[in-house]
Amino acid sequence: LTTPRLECSNAVQMTLRGELANAAVTAPPQDVIAEYTQGGTSIPVGSLPLVGGARQLSDRLLTAADNPFGTPDMDGHYKIDALGQAIRIGNCRIEGTLVIIDTPLIILTNGITWNCAGDPNAILVTDGTIRLEDVEPTLNESNISVNMNPVTSPYRGTESNNTTGDVYPTELRGVLYTTDDIEIGPLTDGSQLRIEGVMVSNNLTITGNVAIQNFDGILQTPPVPLADWIPMEFVRGTFRRVNVP
Repeated sequence: LTTPRLECSNAVQMTLRGELANAAVTAPPQDVIAEYTQGGTSIPVGSLPLVGGARQLSDRLLTAADNPFGTPDMDGHYKIDALGQAIRIGNCRIEGTLVIIDTPLIILTNGITWNCAGDPNAILVTDGTIRLEDVEPTLNESNISVNMNPVTSPYRGTESNNTTGDVYPTELRGVLYTTDDIEIGPLTDGSQLRIEGVMVSNNLTITGNVAIQNFDGILQTPPVPLADWIPMEFVRGTFRRVNVP
């Protein structure tokens, strides 16, 4: 979690007079998942086909302008109550935040191009395990006969057409947040998986070739649910610099 609280855990090279608080900095009190479920557009879990014991979100384009399950959410913020079921996500281009609650497992597989919509934000928020399994290095439109960059949802904001022959790199760009674990396996061809952002989990297990890169802007302008907006301020008269001989 990103918080603007200030802590000094070393020597202060000046003379100060005043009261010092407890040295321990406590974690922000808010429930991140609850914060993210307050808004957004619901996708009924029953609208996802049940295949092999898991609900399938596959061969889909999900953005602020395109929602194959109903009315698009202008912020690209969607949520699913899995009702205790596993969710498998594959061969998708997603541009937005997907919140999935009450799930034991989310499997990311096949080709996936997933970016946050607009400002830095979470792309996946859940209370279940996130597992990357049999992920392919690219998302190929011709394999699924789906146009992933129509004029309503251009790729990277500029590239659009009405064909089904484009190929996109598999990438995850944003914050992956779970109160459970994240497990990242190798890509199907052994190449490097690119993750640009932040992963927050209980345990993180990586068995593949993964490059985790800094996500510009996430610390400068953190998403509201991931920040503790307690203003930093000194209490008037409690701290002052004094001259010493």
